[in-house]
Amino acid sequence: MARILAEQVFQEPFTDERYAADAAKLTPCLDVRKGAWRRSSLAIDKLRMVCEFEAPDAEAVREAFRASGVAYERVWTADVYAVEDYPDAMRKLTALLGETTAPPTAAPAPPSESNDETTAAWNGVLFDKFVRFRDILTLGFTRHSDAALDRHPPIQGARVLDVGCGFGDVTAAVARAVAPDGFASGVDVADRFVQAARRDAEAHHIDNARFFRADVQKDDLGGPYDAVISRFGTMFFANPVAALRNVRTALKPQGLLCMVVWRKREDNAWVHVAETIVRDLVPERHDTGEPTCGPGPFSMASADTTSDILARAGFRDVSLLRHDAPVRIGRDIDEAIQFAMALGPAGEVMRLAGEEGERRKPTVIAALRQALEPYRTSEGIVMPSSAWIVTARA
Repeated sequence: MARILAEQVFQEPFTDERYAADAAKLTPCLDVRKGAWRRSSLAIDKLRMVCEFEAPDAEAVREAFRASGVAYERVWTADVYAVEDYPDAMRKLTALLGETTAPPTAAPAPPSESNDETTAAWNGVLFDKFVRFRDILTLGFTRHSDAALDRHPPIQGARVLDVGCGFGDVTAAVARAVAPDGFASGVDVADRFVQAARRDAEAHHIDNARFFRADVQKDDLGGPYDAVISRFGTMFFANPVAALRNVRTALKPQGLLCMVVWRKREDNAWVHVAETIVRDLVPERHDTGEPTCGPGPFSMASADTTSDILARAGFRDVSLLRHDAPVRIGRDIDEAIQFAMALGPAGEVMRLAGEEGERRKPTVIAALRQALEPYRTSEGIVMPSSAWIVTARA
């Protein structure tokens, strides 16, 4: 394991409350990347902090920061020498200071593994934005879930659980496939999505589908199920290992897990182009108290990270298949700009920036208009997207 240093710079003096909140977000993301915090050193003015980690490499720590949404200035590998690593020197120092024991080191605040903040975001502001752009999202995302279901079709008569069901369109497709004797259940942490999915199923007379609200990380999911599917519903857990372990317990032995997650952001121009522009033009804030979506859509982009999460959750025979598909993010440039500023990492930065984000919006719009123009087609603004179709066995 390497010693990794990370520097953070703050606009306002860093507080204990902010430290606890950042630790709660960062620790689970470090854990799945086999990283661990060792110590932090805060400047006297509390405007700069250097943290030391043990991790496989610097990129693992960078990925953890990005996935958690905790801002950082730079991350690098370094040779670190600390006095407590040298017991003889430590004894001499304490004797010189006239102390019989070394001064106690304050432990970091224990991380929270609650999904409460994520739930508040998905049941509130993010639900409203998903409703606004529902057609764009469901039609674009369906290309990936259809590919997954084509490769791993639900068996007629099976019982299937859809994790992070959202509007329930995948649950409905599965319900039709397993009918008449099979049954599909959709679960989501946001009650507003559950209610919307129920209304749609009733309107389309889908009688073998049910929807329920639960925190997949800790609540009873029912079962046993023959299979569990998920389209972009597993990337936002505070503790993905705990969540997927709970999913495994709801599966029958040998039951199939099939989940679709986003690959690396650089291969997802549909969100990455806007993210790059917004991060360059709008200052990031993580101290607003506003709820966030959790680790973020790219928390499972690394094949190694995702494989490790599943292995630690008790799954076997893990497989990842790349699937690329175009996504139309707007019928025209104006709609695409509104979409880009509302959702994804760019939308999160804009929302958390508050008044400053509003002030810089004209500049952002102008930059987005120029950047999105090359993606104009006769069908609208069409951009590349890339996902993993991940399968594993209980």
